[in-house]
Amino acid sequence: MISSRSKLVNRLLQAFGLCAAVAMLWLTFRGLDLSQTWAIIDRVGPAALVIVLPFLVAMVLDTLAWKQQFQHLKRPLPIGALLGVRLASEGVLLSVSGGPVLSEGVAPYLLHKRCRVPYSEAVATLGVRKALLVVSQALYVGLGAVLGFVFLRNTSIGVIGVPGLEWVMVLVSGILFVVSVVITAALTQGSAGATINRWLAKIRHRRLTRPIDSLRTGLLATDQHLQRALGETPQDAIRLTATYFLAWLVEAFETYVILRLLGVEIGFVEVWAFEPALSLLRHLVFFVPAGLGFQDVGYVAFLKAFGVADPLAVGSAFIVLKRSKELLWAAFGLGLLYHFFRSARAPEATARPARPKDGPDIKRVLLICGSINQTSQMYAVGTRLNNCECWYSPYYGTGLAEVGRRIGLLETSIAGSKLVRRCLNWLEARGANVDYRGRKHNYDFVITSSDQILPGNVAGKPMVLVQEGMTDPVNFVFELQKLFPYLVPRFLVGTAATGQSKMFRKFCVASEGYRDYFVTHGIDPETIEVTGIPNFDNCIEYADNDFPHRGFTLVCTSDGRETFKLDDRKAFIDRAISIAAGQQMIFKLHPNEDFDRAKAEIEQWAPGSLVYTSGSAEHMVANCDKLVCEWSSLAFVGIALGKEVYSNFDLETLKSRCPVQNGGTSADHIALVCQDLLDETPSVRETAPAVRRPRRSVHPGETVSEEIIL
Repeated sequence: MISSRSKLVNRLLQAFGLCAAVAMLWLTFRGLDLSQTWAIIDRVGPAALVIVLPFLVAMVLDTLAWKQQFQHLKRPLPIGALLGVRLASEGVLLSVSGGPVLSEGVAPYLLHKRCRVPYSEAVATLGVRKALLVVSQALYVGLGAVLGFVFLRNTSIGVIGVPGLEWVMVLVSGILFVVSVVITAALTQGSAGATINRWLAKIRHRRLTRPIDSLRTGLLATDQHLQRALGETPQDAIRLTATYFLAWLVEAFETYVILRLLGVEIGFVEVWAFEPALSLLRHLVFFVPAGLGFQDVGYVAFLKAFGVADPLAVGSAFIVLKRSKELLWAAFGLGLLYHFFRSARAPEATARPARPKDGPDIKRVLLICGSINQTSQMYAVGTRLNNCECWYSPYYGTGLAEVGRRIGLLETSIAGSKLVRRCLNWLEARGANVDYRGRKHNYDFVITSSDQILPGNVAGKPMVLVQEGMTDPVNFVFELQKLFPYLVPRFLVGTAATGQSKMFRKFCVASEGYRDYFVTHGIDPETIEVTGIPNFDNCIEYADNDFPHRGFTLVCTSDGRETFKLDDRKAFIDRAISIAAGQQMIFKLHPNEDFDRAKAEIEQWAPGSLVYTSGSAEHMVANCDKLVCEWSSLAFVGIALGKEVYSNFDLETLKSRCPVQNGGTSADHIALVCQDLLDETPSVRETAPAVRRPRRSVHPGETVSEEIIL
């Protein structure tokens, strides 16, 4: 506990800060005509609402970088949940004396209660975040001082009374950089956990004492998590720092927007020059909520030095708008915090019991499907697992991905409602156990056909990824996603991003060629197993079919336009006509295509062709002479069967990556990989959680138990 003397010193410091803030505000604005202030604000009108947006953008950037740190820890979390925690902790920072310290205590507690994140991991990510914030702030201050060097020199006497403000900011930037190097070194030397433990010992708050004490007991693992949260390569740390730097820039942009709304003709570089100084001042007077008074007087001083007409009126209008924005977000954050405290449950209380404590050692496995090709592969693997209870789900996401599905933004993907219904019908027709979105059970193990989206409710579970088929070509979006994985979602890249989550224990791939391909794109070779993939490992069986046509040119289209890729359909059809050279043409449309549009185009540009929207494309490939496709995995079937294949991919590359033909045993090989991991994975064996009743008044002499065991 903190001593009475320390409490007294803390309260005196807070009282002094508030008194100093009030005195500074009175001395600065004592001659202000409030009617002028309101007149300026009135001229802004409804446009003032725009000032709430930059703060949200900065919070989203901050949260994206935070999310990436959890990715480094192999714990993918929904951005919506993280953003809620971030806004709640920011509400504390903006509204409470000593907010920066208390907000850092609130965040691990909420992460643990709401997202099942161990305290050691939560503290590790917050430690890394603090270090990188200092690094990025040093860059922010230094670049602002360099770019606005002349502005700072011209306003120095008006702001601080003496020349040299520009050199002060350069010096501050250098000091921050040195501090950031020391902090980062401490994080990577393996002794930061003990240091953070000592810091946490100083935090005492009625609602936070117990969770912080629990947090301190888990700090033995924090040092290891600190190193992992920073990333595996220097590029990971650079990307995180760049994102925090952008968040700092948004803070300067917010000030720039407000000043422009108030009619101040000032450039962004000038704002960037002085905003870091006031931001630093705000952090130095942390004992005053949101730097009240100190930062406000600083804004007025800069406006006076800049030569703004009537700086008191403009400055007061600026402060009203800026503080109103902060008040709005503080109220929103505290509202979230109140809601989280009311609804937060311990990790054990949010998990559904898996099975009786004395039950058999049977593992529950969730297999996440997708297209019919992916679904049939997952089903084939599931039927070969032993001592397991397998449940299947159509492809799904959580958080923003689920919101996007509900409003129809994902209809062209395997997570869209149309393909979800198709997957459900296929599974139900075979009597499979269906658990859409994995809500019925707390699973021991996960097998998925794609990691473009990883649902939050499987975060941290042992996982095996199975390659579904051909991957999309690598393009600039792929490179952008690798540079900024937290800014560019993997689903925008398509199947080219297969494996880039790196959240799996094992990755089962089609061939040695694909193994080499994935290794060159950063996948750990120790995690890759060449097993072949079902549906593409015994292509000779497709020759036994009842498809009525033979000796034709098969043209397989793709859903490029439906998935927002470049696709010149007329050029593709003209190419197919040239390849067919007068032979009968049969078009097999991709199931995700707009059939009516595709049929009309074929009728116009390739009259006399047959068009199929359903049926086994593999059987059609087996009966054709020539196969023309764009990005389809059917090219592998054609290569395996010795057909004359034309694809947008290089043919020699496709041949080197063609799935191994192992007589249809790929599902068995994948099941063996999964079985080995399953045997090493302990079962989830929750007992029923303790649920606390709300407190009620107790009469003298009456005893009430607060805990009921269900």
